[in-house]
Amino acid sequence: MAKNVKVVDRGWKRLKKDLELLPTCRVDVGVQAGDKADDGKDLAYIAAINEFGGEWEVTRSVTHYKKLSKSGTSYLRKGRFVKKSQANYQESFSVSGVLKIPSRPFMRSSFDENADKINEFIQSAFRRVVNGQLHPLQALHLVGQHFTGIIQRKIVKGPWAPNAPSTIRQKGSDRPLIDTGRLRQSIRHIVRRFQ
Repeated sequence: MAKNVKVVDRGWKRLKKDLELLPTCRVDVGVQAGDKADDGKDLAYIAAINEFGGEWEVTRSVTHYKKLSKSGTSYLRKGRFVKKSQANYQESFSVSGVLKIPSRPFMRSSFDENADKINEFIQSAFRRVVNGQLHPLQALHLVGQHFTGIIQRKIVKGPWAPNAPSTIRQKGSDRPLIDTGRLRQSIRHIVRRFQ
């Protein structure tokens, strides 16, 4: 005696389709290629120098202001520099040198110190995919946002090797990795599909 069998799809087709999408996607977190600092320098290069340490060639223009006597033959104030508003003579020239940047591994240490939490977050996000609460791309974006926040907090909190005294004078701050905030703001995620 044959009975009619009714097949009820309780989300299997959707889940299968969603799970087939995942191997074709990835999340890239960090400084993305093409991002530029305010002065036009490549932020990925700046991030790499700070992450791993290294040398940075710098050239900058320097202007000195002095006060000459009325005859213009001798310096007043024993040849010392004066404020621009007090000067009647200025010299401009370029100064070049190499800065040695210590390693400040804000990305590697962010992952190493939070690997368990990140893994738990990923598992939680993908449980929501399996339960039908999230599309896989939404889950990948959530994972990217989560890890982006971890790296950005690490940049601010450190701990880092201190800035050199010359860097502190130039920046007006002793906080490594924070100048304009552009590096921290450039940490972002992109979900990429590669098929």
